[in-house]
Amino acid sequence: MRTASHAALMLLPALFVTGCGPTEATVDKPAAAPVKAVVLQLAVLDAWTLSGTVHAHIKSPLAFRVGGQIIARHVTAGEAVTKGQPLLTLDEKDLREQLASAQAQLNSARVEADNAASESKRMQDLAGQRLVSAQVADNTRTIAEAALQRAAAAEAQWQQARNASAYGTLTAPADGVILDLQAQPGQVVTAGQQVALLAHDGPREVEIFVPQERRQTLPEQAQVLLAGSDSEVTATLQEVAGAADAMTRTWRARYRLDDPAPPGADLGSIARIRFSTKVASPGPIYKVPLGALSERGEGARLWVITEDGQVRPHPAQVLGLDTEDAFVLTTLPPETQIVALGTHLLHDGQHVRVVR
Repeated sequence: MRTASHAALMLLPALFVTGCGPTEATVDKPAAAPVKAVVLQLAVLDAWTLSGTVHAHIKSPLAFRVGGQIIARHVTAGEAVTKGQPLLTLDEKDLREQLASAQAQLNSARVEADNAASESKRMQDLAGQRLVSAQVADNTRTIAEAALQRAAAAEAQWQQARNASAYGTLTAPADGVILDLQAQPGQVVTAGQQVALLAHDGPREVEIFVPQERRQTLPEQAQVLLAGSDSEVTATLQEVAGAADAMTRTWRARYRLDDPAPPGADLGSIARIRFSTKVASPGPIYKVPLGALSERGEGARLWVITEDGQVRPHPAQVLGLDTEDAFVLTTLPPETQIVALGTHLLHDGQHVRVVR
């Protein structure tokens, strides 16, 4: 009995200490992330723009018509060339030997054909004198005809070899600019292997990538502002791709500049193309900064800042892009506050703090 009482007395200090401690653990709340915000403003899309690049109307991949080893390169990438100007040269030793071999085979075939023809004529004369049978005469005539066909085949091969001997130098098929040169001296190439890319002189086109909602309403004409120019030039729609790009889900389109050589139409330069069309939209269209868009494999999202300082993702459909802004379709009401920058760092329900 005394032992039990003694144990109870020893537990009293521990119970007293436990009862005096805090009843709940203190948890520090994470600091609110600083973000920049904007409010949604309705956009007017009667006039809209896209950025594109200037291309030549015709671009020709160039290749040798015969294989061989390149021994000389006469131009460099970016150089302007004229029609017929040499670009690359192959080692013509093999081509000359092939031509000589074809010539020898042709000479031999012609001699055989002449001999067979003479023998056939002789047999025909003997058959007329009944000195040989008609069957022998027919056989020699058949042999002569076959020899004549072999001579014709040898002549065709010789003609091909002679043509090939002229293919040892690759020349420019038209005036233009060498966009790319993929061959070097010492390199062995095969017939048909692309070694250069030529942009022909002449009309220039602006290539753009159009969102799905715009594809059906592309106007026939648009205004293009070229790099370094203060005035716009008119362009006419030439083609629209038959299928969307697998990655961006946009359609490639090309507008040809009506002016064949306007200032600033350098190949590869950036151009802004302006359209004047209206878009039938089932909801409000907003203009938001590019940084406000978030794409994580589930389509575009805008991050809405709630009244209690949290962020929530909201779906949006991108209608067009500008250099700094995007035009989006969403069900959010005007004046909704959204995150303008750094959306890739946010998660649903995160607390944020708007900074100016």
